[in-house]
Amino acid sequence: MVAGWLMIAGVLQAFINFDKLRLKFFPDDGLLYIPRGLKIVCMYSFFVCDWYWVVLMYFYRGTIGW
Repeated sequence: MVAGWLMIAGVLQAFINFDKLRLKFFPDDGLLYIPRGLKIVCMYSFFVCDWYWVVLMYFYRGTIGW
């Protein structure tokens, strides 16, 4: 579950931060470059979301555990 979450977050970060990679997979999306401010907001959002997930796993380790 955690490995899947990290994979999804990594793929999203790659598509947000590497414009050439995104354009290789989605050439007709209409955006040549994503603005830097939007990239920074996405990185902070992923950071907060990941730490929220860590906190949930800690407090509900009986439910989420093996």
